[in-house]
Amino acid sequence: MDPLGASEDRYRALFEATHDGILIVDGDGRFVDVNECFCRLLGASRERLIGTQFLDFIPPDRWSETLDALTRLKSPPSTTVEFPLRAVDGRLVDLEWSSSSRYLNGLHFCSCRDITERKKAERELLQSESRYRALVEASGQIVWTADSSGRRDETSRAWWNEITGQSHAESEGWNWLDAVHPDDRDRVKRSWMDAIEAKSILKSEYRVRMRQGGYRHLMVRGIPVANADGSFREWVGTFTDVTEQKVAENAIAVSAAKLRAYFETASQGIFRVDEQGHIEELNARLVELCGYSREELIGSDVTNLVPEELRKMYARHIAGLFRAPKPRPMGTGLELTARHKDGHEFPVEMGLSFVEEPEGLRALAFVSDITERKRSEAALLESQKLESLGVLAGGIAHDFNNLLVGIMGNASLLQIAPLAEVYRETVSEILKASQRAADLTRQLLAYAGKARFDMRPVNLSALVKEISVLVHASIPKTVYVRLDLDENASSIHADAGQIQQVIMNLVINGAESIPQNTPGVVVVRTGEQEIDEQYARANFGAGQLEPGRYVSLEIQDTGTGMDEATRMRIFDPFFTTKFMGRGLGLSAVLGIVRAHQGGLRVESRPGEGSTFHVVFPALGAVDRVTELADHEDDLSGSGLILVVDDEPTIRRTAKMALERYGYEVLVARDGQMAVDLFAERPDEIRLVVMDLTMPEMGGEEALRRLQEIRPDVRVILSSGYHETDVIQQFAGQRLAGFIQKPYTIRALAGKVKAGMR
Repeated sequence: MDPLGASEDRYRALFEATHDGILIVDGDGRFVDVNECFCRLLGASRERLIGTQFLDFIPPDRWSETLDALTRLKSPPSTTVEFPLRAVDGRLVDLEWSSSSRYLNGLHFCSCRDITERKKAERELLQSESRYRALVEASGQIVWTADSSGRRDETSRAWWNEITGQSHAESEGWNWLDAVHPDDRDRVKRSWMDAIEAKSILKSEYRVRMRQGGYRHLMVRGIPVANADGSFREWVGTFTDVTEQKVAENAIAVSAAKLRAYFETASQGIFRVDEQGHIEELNARLVELCGYSREELIGSDVTNLVPEELRKMYARHIAGLFRAPKPRPMGTGLELTARHKDGHEFPVEMGLSFVEEPEGLRALAFVSDITERKRSEAALLESQKLESLGVLAGGIAHDFNNLLVGIMGNASLLQIAPLAEVYRETVSEILKASQRAADLTRQLLAYAGKARFDMRPVNLSALVKEISVLVHASIPKTVYVRLDLDENASSIHADAGQIQQVIMNLVINGAESIPQNTPGVVVVRTGEQEIDEQYARANFGAGQLEPGRYVSLEIQDTGTGMDEATRMRIFDPFFTTKFMGRGLGLSAVLGIVRAHQGGLRVESRPGEGSTFHVVFPALGAVDRVTELADHEDDLSGSGLILVVDDEPTIRRTAKMALERYGYEVLVARDGQMAVDLFAERPDEIRLVVMDLTMPEMGGEEALRRLQEIRPDVRVILSSGYHETDVIQQFAGQRLAGFIQKPYTIRALAGKVKAGMR
C-alpha cells in the first residue's frame, strides 16, 4: 500500500470521526474543507459550504466582537475563544473555538465545539440568580449561610457586624449570641442545637441589640442543604426584621385585651348573633341579666331570651334588622321585653351595631335592664297626674269655699235675726249642711296636699293599736287583721286624726278587696327605714321624697289584687271598683300623706293581693306647724272697712255682716277697683278685707299698690287655702290678719276687730 495514501486515509477518518467541528479556511476566508460535524452544526452540506465565505455566517449584531475573537484566535499563543455562528436555518449556534497557529500553504486549521446548551444553562443560572437576588431584595430579608456546626460564614458575619457593631473577633464562633437579648439567649441556643442535631428546619424569633442602641425583633429561618450524595453541606436561611410587626401585634393585643376587659366588665349585657339569630358570644353581664349559664346560651337562638308568646314576632323583627342593617344607638327607643331563666319578665333597652366578618354579617347587641327606669317613669307620670288632679281639686275647693261663704254667712245672719222657731231650725240645718260641705272642701284640699292639720308628735305603732278595735268593728268577721308593729320606731310629726283616717281607709279598702264570705288576712306593719335618693326616685318618683330616715306603714291584704290599669287609677277622685262610690277615699289618703311630706306606693297583681306602702319623715325632719287662733272678744266695732272679692255673694254677705256689727263698709269687685276706692279715701279706710285670688288684678298686686298709697295700710287676706301657705307667700308684707273660707259672720267680725287693734 502506498504510505502516502494510507496516511491520507487515516487523516480523513480522523477528520470525520471527531465530535468537534473541523474546518479549513484559505487566506481569503473561504471554506476549503469541513467535516461532517461542522456541517451538522450549520445545517448545511459540505458542497454548500466549500468556497463560501466564513464571514457570511457571522451574525450582523455580533460582527465587532466576533472579529475581535478571530484576531485573538489567530494570534499566538493560541487561545480558546467563544463566539456564535448563524446556521443556514437561522439558528444561533454558540461555539467554543480553538486553532493552530501554524499555516500550511496559506490555509488556517481550527476546530469548534457546540456549547449552546452550556451557554443556555449559564444564562438560566444567571437569570435564576438575578431573580433570586431581586426576590431577596424585594422581601427585605437578609440571606445568610452557615456551616454544619452553625457557625456563620464571612458574608453573614460581615452583615451581622454591621448591624450589631460586634467585630469579627467578638462574633467568632457562638459569641454572636452576646448581641442577643439576655432573656432570649438560652432559648435561641437551644433551638439552634436542636435543629443542628435533627438537621431540621430552624425557625426562631429573638431580640438583637443594634449598633446605635436598643433592640430589634428578628425572625430567623434556616434550611439544611445536602450535597448530591445526601451528606449535609450547609445552612441557608434568612433574617427578617419584624420589629414593626411585633409593635403592631402588641398594640393589637393590648387593644384586644382592653376590648375584652370592657366586654366582660360592661354594665350592659352584650352578645353577638349571626344572621340566623344564633348567639355566638356574650359577656358576664348578660349571664347575670338572664340567669342562664354561658354554655346554655352559646349557640342557642336569641329568641329564647324573650317571652314564648313573643318569639315569632321577635324572630321576624331580627330578620328585618339584618335585611336593613343600620346602627341603633342606645336611647333611640328600641325597647323589648326579656325573659329570665326563672320565668319572670323585665323590660330592656337595646342598642345595635353590625359588623361584616369573613363568615358573614354579625349583629352586636347591647342590653340594659330598664326596670328601675320604667318604675321611675311610671312613678313620675303618676305623680304628675296626681299633681294635675291636685291642682284641679284645689281649684274646686277654692270656688266651693266662695259659695259656702255666701251660704254660711247668710245663714249666720238669719240665725241672729228675729225668726220663728220653725225657721231657726231650718237655718240651723242649713249651717250644719254647710259645715259638712266645708268638711268636703277640706278633703279636697287634703287631696291637693294643701290642707293644714294639728301637728304634734305621734307614735304610729301606738296609734295603730289604739284604733285596732274600731278597725275590727268596720270590716267583715271573715277578715282577720294581724298587727306586726315595731314598738321602737321613731315618732312622726302628724295630725293624729288625719293619720287615723289613713289607717282606717287603707285597712277597710284591703278588707273589702277580699271576696265576701271568704277568709282573708290584712297585715298592718310599722317600721323604720333609711331612704336614699335612688330608692326614693325609683319607688315614689323624682323629687317626691328627700333622702333621710322614715317611719313606714304597710297594709298588705290577701284580696283579689289589681291589674296595672286599675292600679294607675285608684287615686283618682271618686274612682271605685265597688258597687258604689265612696267619695274621695284613697284620693284623700294620698292628699293627707303628701301634706305630711310622706310618700305612698302600691304593689298589686291580679290574684295576689295588694300592698300599700306609706312612709312619713321621722320626727325632727319636719318643722312644727303652728295654728293661729281666733279671738273670742266682743265683736262690735266702728270705722270704714273696704271688702274686696270677685264673688258678688261674698261681697254682699260680708257687707251685711260687718254692718250688723257696727262698721261702715265699701265693696270692690277686683283689685283695681279696690286701689281706686282706697286712693279716694286713704285716710278714712281703716281696714281692707281682700280676697287673694281675683281676675284682672289679684290680691298680691293690689296689696303692693295699696302700700304704695299708704305704707301702714292694714289688710286682712281671705282665701280657701290654709293660712300657713298664704303667710309664707306674703312673708314680710305686714299683714293685719288672715281668714280662711268658708267662714261665718262671727268669724269675720272677730278677724276684723283683731286686725284693727
